Amino acid sequence: MNAAAIRVARLAGAVGAEISGIDLSQPLDEETERELLAVFHQHQLIVVKNQSLEFEEFDRLTKCFG
Repeated sequence: MNAAAIRVARLAGAVGAEISGIDLSQPLDEETERELLAVFHQHQLIVVKNQSLEFEEFDRLTKCFG
């Protein structure tokens, strides 16, 4: 996964962004993890639609956020 492929669209209001161009079921490289965390810190809420994650994949993703 390449962080450059991630697209961020601000949601209405002061909080929230929708992220696209990413498959969260696949392991993320460090650059992509840093980008996700930066977007989360900037927008306080991120939405990533149309993802189907098994428990192990979800667990791996949550480690990105601490």
